[in-house]
Amino acid sequence: MPRTRERTATEISKEIDRSHRSARKLIQKGMKETKPGTAAFLNHVRALADLDQKYRTERAERNLDAQDLGTATKIRYDFRAVIPEDSVERRNAGEQLWMDKMDAEFAMLPAAREIDHHRTDLESELPGEQPTAEDESEYEEAPEEDLQSWP
Repeated sequence: MPRTRERTATEISKEIDRSHRSARKLIQKGMKETKPGTAAFLNHVRALADLDQKYRTERAERNLDAQDLGTATKIRYDFRAVIPEDSVERRNAGEQLWMDKMDAEFAMLPAAREIDHHRTDLESELPGEQPTAEDESEYEEAPEEDLQSWP
C-alpha cells in the first residue's frame, strides 16, 4: 500500500473552507427560490445557521481556531492622535486686529519684545503678507532706565 503524506493545517483549513462555501451557496440558491416568511424559507435560514455553527465547531475541534475567543484574546485600547504638519496657528482678521492692539499697548515690555521675535519667525512661515521693516519700526524701544525700574 502506498504511503500517503500527512496533510498540513493549511490544507485542512482550505478543505473545510471550500466545503463550507459550496454548501452555503447551495442553501442560498434554494433560498432565492422560496418566499420570505414561508416555512421553507425559515428552514433554509435555520440550515444556514446550523452550517455556520458546525463550521466554527469543526475548526475549533481541529485547533485551527480558538475554542473560546473571549479567553484567547485580550482587549487593548490604542489611542492615537495625528497632527497635520501644516498645523501652524492661523488667525482671522478679528483676532489679528486684537493681537495688533495688544502688541501696540504692551510693546515696551521686555517680555513682549522677546516673544515678538518668535512670533515674527512663525509668521514668516505663513502664506500671505510678510512683516515689513515698517511693521517693525512701530514698536518703540524702551529706554534702558525704564527697564531697570520694572519690577
